Amino acid sequence: MKNAGSMNREEGALLLEVVMALSLLLVGLLALMGTFAVNFKATRDVMERDEARVALENVTETLKNYSFQDIYNDYNGTSVAVPTLKGTSGGNASVTVTCHVNELSMPAEFGPVLDIDDSGALDNANCSAAYTLLPVQLTLSYMTEHGSETSRMFVVLRG
Repeated sequence: MKNAGSMNREEGALLLEVVMALSLLLVGLLALMGTFAVNFKATRDVMERDEARVALENVTETLKNYSFQDIYNDYNGTSVAVPTLKGTSGGNASVTVTCHVNELSMPAEFGPVLDIDDSGALDNANCSAAYTLLPVQLTLSYMTEHGSETSRMFVVLRG
């Protein structure tokens, strides 16, 4: 027969084991919840970058439907609204279109684009009147929870 003192000790030990097990379970659940928060934030960041990439690709597809002269006259230096992203000034984000028509100072991001007016030489500082290749830079600045982000796309359109 067990005495009352040993029964209380066994019950106390069992209670201590239950408290320790619940404490470990709570720590594990809290760590799991932290992982969910980090994954949610990372997923949101990837979605914003994807929306930016899609916006740049949409503007590229829009430009492909126009002649070079229309692109240069109507789109060069203008902005195309992107309603799915928040802009840096609070409104909608926008894609800025820049046509590069100076063979003498072509940005390196376009790669080895040499003769855009097909004259056989790199001697024209303004090919806006005659060109067979049109280098276009698309720039999108938008807000994320981390601050301002800028995405750029460099496209060479062929006539």
